[in-house]
Amino acid sequence: MNCEGAIYKSACSRSVQAEHKKRRPLVPDSTLRSIREDEEIRRQKEKPSSDTAYGLRTWRASSRNIAENFVYAAYLLSCCHKRKAPTAILKLDFRKAFDSVSWDRLDRIMQARGFGNTWCTWISRTLHTGKTAILLNGTPGRWFQCRRGLRQGDPIYPYLFIIVSDVLQRLIQRASANGELCHPIDPDDTLILLKGDVASVAKLRQILDAFSLATGLHINFHKSTFIPMNIDSAAATEMVNILGCDVSSFPQTYFGRPLSPHKLKDGKEEVIQAWYMDDSEEDQRLPHHREPKEFIPLDKLSELGILSWRLNAGDWENDENLKKIREARGYSYMDICDVCPEKLPNYEAKIKNFFEEHLHTDEEIRYCLEGSGYFDVRDQNDQWIRVAVKKGGMIVLPAGMYHRFTLDTDNYIKAMRLFVGEPVWTPYNRPHDHLPARKEYVEKIINRGGNQTVEAR
Repeated sequence: MNCEGAIYKSACSRSVQAEHKKRRPLVPDSTLRSIREDEEIRRQKEKPSSDTAYGLRTWRASSRNIAENFVYAAYLLSCCHKRKAPTAILKLDFRKAFDSVSWDRLDRIMQARGFGNTWCTWISRTLHTGKTAILLNGTPGRWFQCRRGLRQGDPIYPYLFIIVSDVLQRLIQRASANGELCHPIDPDDTLILLKGDVASVAKLRQILDAFSLATGLHINFHKSTFIPMNIDSAAATEMVNILGCDVSSFPQTYFGRPLSPHKLKDGKEEVIQAWYMDDSEEDQRLPHHREPKEFIPLDKLSELGILSWRLNAGDWENDENLKKIREARGYSYMDICDVCPEKLPNYEAKIKNFFEEHLHTDEEIRYCLEGSGYFDVRDQNDQWIRVAVKKGGMIVLPAGMYHRFTLDTDNYIKAMRLFVGEPVWTPYNRPHDHLPARKEYVEKIINRGGNQTVEAR
């Protein structure tokens, strides 16, 4: 018997409809009231309400639809960033979300939310009577019965999934009301923002574990993303150990769009990335990520005096942006070099020299036309940052900055070198702190803690 078809047919029959008028509605009264309230709110002009606990002004959650979640999340990130509020951002990844929902737990959740026995029985029958077959080379295999999960494609199952996932929001709201979790904000069930302290993150981990145990929806912490904002490195490391997530950076893909509190100008992140390096002495051509990974936003490089652009490497001869940059910054000299074992004379010796920590008394400008490579630089605390540059990426290292260069495992980069006037390629291996260029860099960038260079446009 096709139970689903029988349910839908009986639901549409006149006799059943007449009988249902005598009974309580299948949808709880509280839900109907919520729908009516939402409709009334949509007729009114939206007004922001204040969250005085954390100094944020947020929009009424009941008047948002799912398409507005991106704007809501971007607004919250911008507020936290401008106020320099310590914020922990967690982007969750559910493990086979639709396939892991516990049917027994779904039934209990619906009963707790006020759904009637008739409705719960109907849903239970649709779940337990369904069968599945695997299609292999166009031929279906033997039918078997599932024990958990929701079938994607059935119109009602996404709503059942929402009922289950809503448990997470309610657990977070209850912990916040009890003072156990500091100022959590969750635009939806996959992105959570909360106050950036260790106690709040520890409590959140307990809630996530309880949610997984209660619903069968398990979270892939190794695939989830943790982004500390305005949090010191020691506290961030402790939070990472609690959550078991990799540390990432902005922008993050959210509803198919890049989400970031910083301005996204030209997609530089696709051709230029930066992260803190580990202390391993393995092959210098390896990425050398820390464990867990610690990516760095390009704004951090800007604070060190490094400029960066994304340009059209496929047609650099006619690239108007490149011409404007050269004219504005006076880059009159240009040449192109290939760094690879086949084309660079004395390859091994030169690669070794490139990887010696050194500085130049003039800017070092490199524009990657093909291939890729790594530029390693030091932050204000003398920690190594690895900057990966791919085709289309151009960076300018300021005069007086200690750095080094190496290829990655592809062993090839074709780069354009630019210079003001006649080129001078003389490297000064560390230490050369007495040079005027080094003293000026330390005074402007390191001691003052800010970027004094011309903004990249």
